[in-house]
Amino acid sequence: PLLARAGIDVVTLASNHITDQGVDALQETMDFLDDAGVRWFGAGMNLAAARKPARVDVRGVRFAFVGFNEIPGSAAAGPKKPGVAWLTAANVRASIAAARKGADVVIVVPQWAWPEYHAEFTARQRDQMKLFFDAGADHVIGHGTHWSSAISITEGDRGSRVVISSHGNFLFGQDWSRQTQEGVLPELTFVGTRLVQVRLHPYIVIDQAQPNLTAPTTDGKHVLQQVWSVSQLP
Repeated sequence: PLLARAGIDVVTLASNHITDQGVDALQETMDFLDDAGVRWFGAGMNLAAARKPARVDVRGVRFAFVGFNEIPGSAAAGPKKPGVAWLTAANVRASIAAARKGADVVIVVPQWAWPEYHAEFTARQRDQMKLFFDAGADHVIGHGTHWSSAISITEGDRGSRVVISSHGNFLFGQDWSRQTQEGVLPELTFVGTRLVQVRLHPYIVIDQAQPNLTAPTTDGKHVLQQVWSVSQLP
């Protein structure tokens, strides 16, 4: 209910900890989200459910979200096995193909970039970005490094497309470094289906898990520079 009251419409379950407490807890999580009216994707009681996109209609534009995990930890979903949609070529192609049916914009949300704690794109991520776009994705909003990491803005068949490697920690208490305590909230603005603006709102996590927005020209300048210094921009 707190997520719903905060205006969160859709969440990814494709993480490396979603099966830490077993299958019953995974089902309980999905039930709680359903009860609150929060859509979810990226995990399920079998592979078909984990591959299924979540759909959100925003002022007549139909968004579809799919998610994948490749960070060690969670169980990989199988035809009759609960778990997460693992980041494989077969899962990516199947999920994005399903998402494209009836969607105007398809956004991929991967937990990737192992090992953690770095800002640059890895060579593996660059191969995966090509896989996502070749399969029909429009944008990629990733996470998994615990740092705010590189972004890429390039031109595709359907206009500008953005990849965010990782936005950093948000509700997470890793207080041992500046990189794990400062992050960015990505804001994507669309005119119809066309991406026209990407803004990064910096924040700092205090008292373990309390994110607070910071001014981009003063306290937030450091994390923004961390992102820009490794990014691929037009």
